[in-house]
Amino acid sequence: MPTVFTHVVPALVGGYIFSSWRNDNSTKVKTLFWFLSICITILPDADAVGFLLGIPYEHQLGHRGASHSLTFALFTAFLFVTMLRIAGGNFLRIRLYIFFFTLALTHPLLDMITSGGLGMAIFWPFDLQRYFFPVRPVRVSAIGGVEILFTNRMLKVLQSELLYIWLPGFLLMITVFPFRWKRKN
Repeated sequence: MPTVFTHVVPALVGGYIFSSWRNDNSTKVKTLFWFLSICITILPDADAVGFLLGIPYEHQLGHRGASHSLTFALFTAFLFVTMLRIAGGNFLRIRLYIFFFTLALTHPLLDMITSGGLGMAIFWPFDLQRYFFPVRPVRVSAIGGVEILFTNRMLKVLQSELLYIWLPGFLLMITVFPFRWKRKN
């Protein structure tokens, strides 16, 4: 998987773009919007708890299984839209749903470009096979504690993430910036 830092990149880029479409000025709603945007991009990796519970990696509830599926993305997007609406967010519901669904889907899609693991159960529960993209330029990150952050392997992982995920995200933000400014003024 990419690192947790990199899974947050779509939330930062997407939130930056999407926030120019919103009509709400409430600090509570803005804070919740950003919190949920970040959470939905990292939530699929909560399945790593399965390792502690003895669930095998290759099981459909194991790492990169059900929580890395379109079904999970659909469900979490609906849940997060509902939470934001209850908090008083003034959004077009379908636009917000598409935003959160897209963010949720970035997690398995990013994992599908990594160089390791068993693939993603992207079509779970209809298809239990796991998939990768044919081209996988991002080095897979090790699962573990803080100590793995300070290794040569992790440096190479971060380098590949910067090149293939962070840089394109930054370029997209720069491209959108003039349109955001124009819209706000």
